Amino acid sequence: GRTIDTEELVGITSRSPRYYVSAAYWDRDSMTWSFPGLLDCDPALAREALEYALGRQLRNTGIHSRFIDGTVLEDGYQLDEGAAPFIAVADYVRATGDLPWLKRHAPQVRALDSLLQQWARPATGLFATFQDSQDEYIDEPYGTYSMVLTWRALRDLGYLYGRLGDRSAARRALAQAARLNSAIRSACIRSGAPGAGGPIYARATTGTVPRFDETPPGSLLRLATLGFTTEDDPVFARTYTWLHSKNHRYANHGQPFGLPGSFRVPQTGCWNVADQLRLKRGREKALKILLGSTWDGGIVTEQLDPATGEHRGHGGAFATAAGFVAHAIYEVFGK
Repeated sequence: GRTIDTEELVGITSRSPRYYVSAAYWDRDSMTWSFPGLLDCDPALAREALEYALGRQLRNTGIHSRFIDGTVLEDGYQLDEGAAPFIAVADYVRATGDLPWLKRHAPQVRALDSLLQQWARPATGLFATFQDSQDEYIDEPYGTYSMVLTWRALRDLGYLYGRLGDRSAARRALAQAARLNSAIRSACIRSGAPGAGGPIYARATTGTVPRFDETPPGSLLRLATLGFTTEDDPVFARTYTWLHSKNHRYANHGQPFGLPGSFRVPQTGCWNVADQLRLKRGREKALKILLGSTWDGGIVTEQLDPATGEHRGHGGAFATAAGFVAHAIYEVFGK
């Protein structure tokens, strides 16, 4: 929205007090969730949103949440937030061909690169984080989804450096992405999930000890839609089955509107609906939930009751997530 005093465009999770942390900025909320929807319908507004992310918000990119002037609100580095702007910038350039804009913002792209590299672990090829994609500190510093998003970000960084004519930097980014890809498969595909019947993707790992659960804002189901794997890959298919099974504590197994949740987001999350809509295996149920719920008066809400599909509790008027859900609908049906 635009500020009253200066009419500057700022990115916030929601302008409504019905959402429990309105008027604060997250890289993830603005760049991963709302930006794709903006780019679909209004590239000029999407460009302005990028300029805000690469302007006032640049210096603290990746830090949990900030005020609208870029000052830290809640501390703690989140790798998925550090990776988010690369993907948004690359998507904008691919969609619009706006190379002059990219050249003007080359210093900011290099600054983002420098910030991300602070979390690289050269000895293993992995990237670390303090918090997971649902804003919780965890003991395991290597989150599978966050690292896959970083793999995608590094590939996009290689593309951006290539468009800028910096072949050396492009090769370096793509080589780092390839190494991270191998490191993720080595560290994050593990046996031991109860009832899984074979190796699956762990949600996170210490590097040796895996953690088997889920975080809907950064779901393991997104690994296929990010291009890291395919739906019919045996490990991904096994992971999908396990997350929806009674062996996963927060699966909402057997519920008519139930999709996998977590200890922090135990009900069916709006992200789950969007993620499943983009997978052939989950599309029928996702469509049922999408069309069967009243949401929050027709506006996307954070969680839905897995038994009824109705909005429950806080998290109404979830504006940034509306962009994520809308983009999934457009990607599946609009194109």
